[in-house]
Amino acid sequence: ALFSRHDTLKDLKREKRSKLSQLEFKDIFAHVCFKSFMNEDYEFTENQILTYINTAKKNRVIEKDFDEQDFLADMLNAVCLMVKDGLKYKFSHRSFQEYFAAYYTCKLNDEYQKIILRNHLEKDIFTTKYIFMVRDMQRQKFESIVIVPIGREILAFIEKNGWRKFIENMYFHIDLHKDSRKEKNIGIGSQRKKYFGFMKIFSEIYCAKQKKRDKKCNKILINYLEKIKLERESLSEMGFDILDDEALDVFIKYTNLEDDIVCLRRVIEKHEREAYTGNDLQNLLDII
Repeated sequence: ALFSRHDTLKDLKREKRSKLSQLEFKDIFAHVCFKSFMNEDYEFTENQILTYINTAKKNRVIEKDFDEQDFLADMLNAVCLMVKDGLKYKFSHRSFQEYFAAYYTCKLNDEYQKIILRNHLEKDIFTTKYIFMVRDMQRQKFESIVIVPIGREILAFIEKNGWRKFIENMYFHIDLHKDSRKEKNIGIGSQRKKYFGFMKIFSEIYCAKQKKRDKKCNKILINYLEKIKLERESLSEMGFDILDDEALDVFIKYTNLEDDIVCLRRVIEKHEREAYTGNDLQNLLDII
């Protein structure tokens, strides 16, 4: 819409200096968004943004030649996807970067997507909607290359090693802390733990009901951890080895993990019935 109809109401057509078609412009811009998003770059010097544009040019994202400065001018003035703020350049809205990064991801083959998406999940970066956009653009493929293989891995891991080991691959530690109301509460260290990102995203996408911490479980765990702390005065952060089997069961209920795993089994079974065939159809269309 910005490319073709941005100035319709003003009866003004802004010339595109890069002379690229809408699709060509979109593919270059998507490459810039993808590379910068994966590098966690959200604002740029002029040299940085030109480097990203030049990388798309060198990688032959499109066959047509174009000038990097012209493309930057079009992003700023003709299409208004970026703005200049002092000496910095940034996207006129953060969602542009996320959406076009997702669009470019979906253009990649299955193997590349597997690596990129799994890495993104394990980095535990969920302040953006990128992963949700990828899923919405290609639900069956997303399930085939991300949800089903990682889901099977998790189910096999629990079957072989049990819930305790799985939880240790979800969270770093459990402890007590005081919330904003100065009340004691459960703290769980989770940042960048192997399966945490996957289960968090899976729960948000597929387990639609609003998740709430069970108050009864919360109270039981607080009492249990207070007792442990009294016995070990120097203890600040506790590994899950300090939970006995009964307390571990309470923790599983507290985090809704058991419900999420039941949901994961259902999604895998449903997906297998739909029999996604990867890139087979696209490969066929390419040669017909």
